Amino acid sequence: MIDLVRLGYELRTPVLIGYMCTTVMLIFMPADRADNRSRLVLRGFVLLSLAVLVVLRAPIFFLNAPLNPDEAEFLANAIKFRGDMNTWLSVDTGSAGPVDSFPLMWPFLFGADTGFAVARITATVLLGATWLLFWTALARAPSSVRICSGAALILFLGGEQSPDFIHYASEILPLFLLMCAMVVVLIAVERRPSIAQISIAGLCLGLVPFAKLQASVVAVAVGVILLWQVVRDARNPYRLALWLVSCACLPA
Repeated sequence: MIDLVRLGYELRTPVLIGYMCTTVMLIFMPADRADNRSRLVLRGFVLLSLAVLVVLRAPIFFLNAPLNPDEAEFLANAIKFRGDMNTWLSVDTGSAGPVDSFPLMWPFLFGADTGFAVARITATVLLGATWLLFWTALARAPSSVRICSGAALILFLGGEQSPDFIHYASEILPLFLLMCAMVVVLIAVERRPSIAQISIAGLCLGLVPFAKLQASVVAVAVGVILLWQVVRDARNPYRLALWLVSCACLPA
């Protein structure tokens, strides 16, 4: 396993250089939104970016040791939740809520155990999903801006080597939840969001305090903006506003 980890880190530099060169070529490539070729290029960039993220983070999948005490704590909580779901009495998650440990329980559905590899795979999946939401949020931006911003985020998420930034951290899930809500906020800028989109945004914002207390301030700010958008544009503003608030309160 140690040899695989060492080999992965040795391949990190060529992957980063190749990805940066590809990104620079795509930024200066002429693009037209209505051109099918441009759409294929953007889709190819998305697949390439996600593949690079997985390749750059794959070495830590094989390291069977905690990179940070929080990582071990979340895994211990997930194991405890398997037998006792009374979240406020069975575990102590500190400023991170019980929701942070829930994603680490997916192996239990298949009769398997959780562990450090599961935590890092889960972190990579959540980061990849957050990146996709970020990419979606920039749908109206010029292609060069989307590619440059997306590549910069991939280089940070994949190129970072400090243990404090590559473990399953308490900020990963809140970031994903906040980005889900932000996508709906940006959709509401251009058109009226659907009931399903409002419901998803409300649930995500309501889950944030149970994942990370410090992120609650951001969740409240996003929620206020979305509430104002719903009241401003909807035919039945108070009914939809009440629905949004109810969805946000549902996790509690």
